[in-house]
Amino acid sequence: MMKVMIIGSNGQLGQYLLKSLTEEGFLVIPLTHKEVEVSDERNVRDMISSHNPDFVINTATFYKADICEEQPEKAFLVNALGALNVARTCSEIEATSVFISSDYVFG
Repeated sequence: MMKVMIIGSNGQLGQYLLKSLTEEGFLVIPLTHKEVEVSDERNVRDMISSHNPDFVINTATFYKADICEEQPEKAFLVNALGALNVARTCSEIEATSVFISSDYVFG
């Protein structure tokens, strides 16, 4: 059975993926911000490695455009460094990393 980790599982997209993937028979490992802080490299590595998933879907974002403009450092930590931490850890354990963005980033 394929193991899929969803980071940001309590957000709108994360909840949809959790429901859909569970219904399709995947073993889903849902993680919320309380369980993993994507900007903390060690925390990301520990959480992902301990579960050894086949896929990691990263839906964790700092996404409200006006707040991102007011707090660019936090937006960078979550949206850039956090995505990098997830991707690097997935590469190390040979898991597939999936990052879904919005039209605010890509047209």
